[in-house]
Amino acid sequence: MAIRALSTSTCSNCKQEFELYSRQTDFYICPQCIQVYTKQDLNLKFSAKYIRKPDTMSHLQIGTEGNIDGRAFKVIGCLVLIFEEKFIQLWRVVDSDKQMDWIIQFPGYFLEARFTEINHNDYKDLELKLALSGHNLPGLNISYTLNCITRYKYAYALGEVNMIMEENDKGLLYLFQSHKGQQFLLFVNSADSMTAINAQHRELSEFGLSKTKELGLWSI
Repeated sequence: MAIRALSTSTCSNCKQEFELYSRQTDFYICPQCIQVYTKQDLNLKFSAKYIRKPDTMSHLQIGTEGNIDGRAFKVIGCLVLIFEEKFIQLWRVVDSDKQMDWIIQFPGYFLEARFTEINHNDYKDLELKLALSGHNLPGLNISYTLNCITRYKYAYALGEVNMIMEENDKGLLYLFQSHKGQQFLLFVNSADSMTAINAQHRELSEFGLSKTKELGLWSI
């Protein structure tokens, strides 16, 4: 089933026409000129402009379509983080029912992922709790074990996204894994700013990617 846009608009800076697919995202960043708009429903308002032009490469791009397990999707946005001088790309995808998930691209592998609700109080003093519990993850009904902790910094965002940060803002990524191969990612920017994501490993071939119109970035 085709993923249809809800609205079209034009960037006030570079005059690039673009499509909007979600009422649930809060920002739109023009992939051509990196101009930032705040977004309320489908209405856009100029906010700022990134100085830094994107310089990563990927098989995915804004507008890429695919199909995983019979579910068609389209890439509508991307958050880019840097860790150990490498990139983590969080690709925002939407399906025909306008349900949103993520494809997270680490160097060498991909995760299919979605937000999960957590009780932030469960994750205060997390490293101490992990040490006391044998690295088991608190607050969830699945047993996860800590795989690694890594520092990251925010690089930029593109397309429709729910959050943006100041360039070079830093945080911690806790990566957990269950015995069933599921993964749990916890992005921590401060004691009161946490993003939790449930994920599972996927091969690139499982996404059934198709070519899309040329946007000048990351063509496949």
